[in-house]
Amino acid sequence: ESLAGRILRVGVFVNPEPDLPLELLEKGWIDAIQLHGDETPEQAAPYRDAKAPFIKAIGVAGSEHLKQALDYGAQALLMDAHAPGVYGGTGETFDWNTAIRFKQEHPDLPIILAGGIVPENALEAAQAVFPAALDVASGAEISPGRKDFDKVQELLTTTRGC
Repeated sequence: ESLAGRILRVGVFVNPEPDLPLELLEKGWIDAIQLHGDETPEQAAPYRDAKAPFIKAIGVAGSEHLKQALDYGAQALLMDAHAPGVYGGTGETFDWNTAIRFKQEHPDLPIILAGGIVPENALEAAQAVFPAALDVASGAEISPGRKDFDKVQELLTTTRGC
């Protein structure tokens, strides 16, 4: 059964040539593109030029990592723990005060908070940062790539009503 129209289908790409993500978007196989690599604002130009909906993931260790965030022209920003050479899934958190300050300065840019979000800190993260979404990928796994449905349920229960 097709998920189109039922969920937001996001294709996650690390340092891609723009042809494939744009083709998948054009064919309707995904609804948005997430750039989760070392892409520069210049490398994001084809997505901006195509008016493609895209999210830029940025590893954050401090506010200096967010200086170019607006230059991407992304529709949303995913803030994750800074881990050079590692593209997600570290399970490490970063100082959420950096996300809070950025959000206060740029209230119209949706923030997706990632990095070490687990059932034990999800509510705190949601109430501290008020992100558009939480990325809990590894925080809901029993082992890499295998979801733990008890953790998923705990995350949903914990954050319901935020």
